[in-house]
Amino acid sequence: MHPKKVYELIECLLANPDSAPALYLWGPPGVGKSATPRGVTQKHHIGFCDNRAPLHDPTDYRGIPTVIGDNAVWLPPAELPTPNFCMRCQMVLHPRTMEITGTRVEQPDGKVNGVICKRCGSSDIVWKGILVLEELSSAPPMTQASCYQLTLDKMIGDYQLPRGWIILATSNRLEDRAVVHRTSTALLNRFIHVDYEICVDDWVEWALTDGHIEPDIVGFIKWRGKPLLFNFNPESSERAFATPRSWEFASKILGLIKSREILLETLIGCVGNAATMEFFAFLKIQKELPNLTDILSGKSRYVPDFNRIDLIYAIISALVANADPKQHFDNLIKYSFNLPREFSVLLITMMLSRDRAQLQVAPSFPKWAETQKNVILPRNDQRKDTRNVQRI
Repeated sequence: MHPKKVYELIECLLANPDSAPALYLWGPPGVGKSATPRGVTQKHHIGFCDNRAPLHDPTDYRGIPTVIGDNAVWLPPAELPTPNFCMRCQMVLHPRTMEITGTRVEQPDGKVNGVICKRCGSSDIVWKGILVLEELSSAPPMTQASCYQLTLDKMIGDYQLPRGWIILATSNRLEDRAVVHRTSTALLNRFIHVDYEICVDDWVEWALTDGHIEPDIVGFIKWRGKPLLFNFNPESSERAFATPRSWEFASKILGLIKSREILLETLIGCVGNAATMEFFAFLKIQKELPNLTDILSGKSRYVPDFNRIDLIYAIISALVANADPKQHFDNLIKYSFNLPREFSVLLITMMLSRDRAQLQVAPSFPKWAETQKNVILPRNDQRKDTRNVQRI
């Protein structure tokens, strides 16, 4: 399942959290299994409880026994969710240990009014969220077994998962040569299982919005596609390889290292030798870029020779990254009429990922949509009404 569909699936489960079964995301390292649910919680402003299963002993999830009155009861571990999650601290709060003060009033949108986090003084408390059991298959078999009741009944011993929370697990696969144990069928049968797949278009959309990835990397990946976004080979002995996660690392170091030699070796340590060599060759193209300001302002309609596919990719990615949607999108739509059809669609698609609403209100968009409707609409839906085209 592609990342955007996984994102939508998690949102569907959160819409009915109390009846939602647990979800298990499987995939190779670095593809975004953990980042996707975290992104959902950030969008909806709810809690994200990151629980590293391999770090736990089998008895950790049950807690420790204590005597209250004439009875022995189990105190659950502090890291499991409670009805109070501080969004500033990004931590679970426990009334029993006096970490909050005030009188709780739950709101339908997930917020809790009337209480304050005593750690940071914030009143930004929520009662909904996602409990993620990270790398569950890397945990020892007995630790996995301790999660049977938690993942199926949303309780373990005296602990009950609060309403409004869902459970999600992530793991690498046996064939990834990661540190994993064979998962029992009893535990597997307690989850909905989804294989997390790589999708270049989904990654580019994320990179242009929430990811804040360097435009050069976005243009390069859009040009070269999946083989350079993700080239993990479990049979290889190479320590560094290209994944969405390692390209995010590469994006961060591009702005930190000025020395070309140091940057080259560091990028090799991020995404591997082959991907780095191709990316450096792509960077040389940047010296051939025209004046982007003139194109964004509508003063220039420069398009390189159509044989220079690499340069056209570089120009398009740079334009989308540097554009102000309100000020420049209409000029870019006009500019797209000068491009070959496939690159015109590429430019508009990347603008759509950047700011869908602003693209659709641009004055020139209906004209572009009418000229390209045979490309972007299914054959059985090719209508003259260009309002339908705005579904892209």
